[in-house]
Amino acid sequence: MTRYLKSCTNLTALVMLLLVAGVQKSAAQENVRRYTMEISHPRGEMSGLCIVRKDGGGGALSVINQFGIKAFDAIYDGRRNRMKLFNVVGPLDRCRIKRVIAKDLRPLFQVSDTSAIGITNKRYGINYKLVPLEDAEQ
Repeated sequence: MTRYLKSCTNLTALVMLLLVAGVQKSAAQENVRRYTMEISHPRGEMSGLCIVRKDGGGGALSVINQFGIKAFDAIYDGRRNRMKLFNVVGPLDRCRIKRVIAKDLRPLFQVSDTSAIGITNKRYGINYKLVPLEDAEQ
């Protein structure tokens, strides 16, 4: 009899663990937004995917080109309203370029709607176009 109760208790604990993990996963997915991204500059263009994750006062983003090569990652600190780029691909790995991109993409963490976003840097002639991806589940 005790063996039966022990196995039922273990089974109940396993089911509860799976339910809690499912709730945490869905809550985490609410803070993740996916966009197709196009960056155009007079000297060239880049397109790919941009994944933005917001956490409380901060967040992170990652940009991947069409071939699956990571262009750059960034971390946003909401308290100081600063963004820092890292894991930057070679042609973009210049101090001024990283600073301009970080400053231009900061509004991604400040908007809450999921519509298309267009950002223009008139000084350097850079245009960012982000269109949300529709979930495959819908």
